Amino acid sequence: MLARIAAEALGRIGNPRAIPALLEAVGRIGNPPRSATGTPESPSSRAWEHALIHALIEINHPEPLRARLAGAASPALARVVLVALDQMSAGNLQAAEVLPGLGSSDPVRARTAAWIVSHRSDWGADLAGHFRSELRRPATAPEASAALAKQLADLAKSPAIQELLASTVTAASADARLIALRAMAGAGLKETPAAWLSALAAALDPSGGAVAEQAVATARTVAQPKGGDPALLAALARIGRQTGLKPGLRLDALALAASALRPVDPGLFDFLLAHLAPQQPLPLRTAAATTLSRAPLTPAQQLTLADAMRAVGALEAPRLLPAFERQPTEELGQRLLAALEKSPALAGLNAGLLRPLFAKYPAALQPAAGRLITAVNADAARQNARVDAVLAGVAAGDVRRGQAVFNSDKTACTLCHKIGYRGGLLGPDLTAIGRIRSERELLEAVMYPSATLVRGYEPVSVSLKSGESHGGILKKDAPDEIVLATGPETEVHLARTDVVDLQPGAISPMPPGMDVVLSPQELADLVAFLKSRS
Repeated sequence: MLARIAAEALGRIGNPRAIPALLEAVGRIGNPPRSATGTPESPSSRAWEHALIHALIEINHPEPLRARLAGAASPALARVVLVALDQMSAGNLQAAEVLPGLGSSDPVRARTAAWIVSHRSDWGADLAGHFRSELRRPATAPEASAALAKQLADLAKSPAIQELLASTVTAASADARLIALRAMAGAGLKETPAAWLSALAAALDPSGGAVAEQAVATARTVAQPKGGDPALLAALARIGRQTGLKPGLRLDALALAASALRPVDPGLFDFLLAHLAPQQPLPLRTAAATTLSRAPLTPAQQLTLADAMRAVGALEAPRLLPAFERQPTEELGQRLLAALEKSPALAGLNAGLLRPLFAKYPAALQPAAGRLITAVNADAARQNARVDAVLAGVAAGDVRRGQAVFNSDKTACTLCHKIGYRGGLLGPDLTAIGRIRSERELLEAVMYPSATLVRGYEPVSVSLKSGESHGGILKKDAPDEIVLATGPETEVHLARTDVVDLQPGAISPMPPGMDVVLSPQELADLVAFLKSRS
């Protein structure tokens, strides 16, 4: 403690003559275990290292530090010197002083260099050559590839790195292309470079494969220009129409290119309908429903889809409703009402979804629509009674069976929710949910997700000057842009200048109807598993 106080005092004094003593004191840190960033894991060692670095930064005299760095500096000393030079105003740290560390066999040096490089996009031109060489190396372990993709994503604001990623995607080995595509996906740029959009279109090889799959996944995450990029949309549509490819790849591509599917030919329409079937995995059903809700269907296709609503699942039905907002004829409305009245998915719908939809239809249809809306308008008393009825069987729930339900394609909970190190980030982390929620609260959240919205995951609705509206979870609300999470792996980036209004939403992004999809025993098992997470 006294040594740390003395180091901090020397820094405040600011006398360069203290630098040798401070550098010699680095040896007292020793070699404790280090974190992923290279910092010591021991709290006392971390505090000691931080005090020494802070003192050197305050003295702000780089020459003695550079002299020690040029010698045979220990990993601990190299780390302290590099971080101090990086942070001090007079440090003028150069890429050439850091780049050798990226290839170091010593993990402390390598991690320190990687940390410094991660916030030095101004070094893009110098770093591009290094990373170009890294991308040309033979395939490395998955962990190393992931780390390289992360470094490139952190630097993606640099025009030189943007150019490197685009050129790698269009002309490199398959392994390098995958790394570059993952870097693009993780960059989080407000505006996607035109060269990236062209590269993504070129990577969508109609023969499919890992590169095409990653290109679709990347296209799902990068910001798209208003109306979409024509070449990219066309390439996605070609992938979606390629009958020999994996259904999942085709459906993901079609969901992105739905607005460009002109026309939706009969074979493609039948393919989409077939993947709404209850026996299909939830991600495929979701992608098919998303595509059908956005695609420019013909009036005849709308009628066929309306009839299909009789068998559509409770999780897909809400997603499909926008398909019936266009060309709202009396015949279409009658067919849709008739199908919904007999649909098991009716319990998963609510008045907030149905009322604005049927308001677009002719006046002759309003009485029948009103009766349907009244029938499905589940008020608080009805919901409470239904929850209480199922709650009575929760005591018989089985934790192991509940874990299987949670991980199953039937519920796809892991797409949005994380437990431990596995799962998505769209919804709340459920790692310790049993500690803070009762069985009843958990059951209600599963059965009626919009009844109680979790703080930090409330939905919002954004209206644009163009007349468009977008709903999702607010991930970023900055002066220049708004970012909405609209799905497990999808985001919408909206320029603040285009936004007219932002209002809280009433509908949870978690799909309703899980009480229809799951039996009472499966609900009891799922709640038992969630309650055990503490």
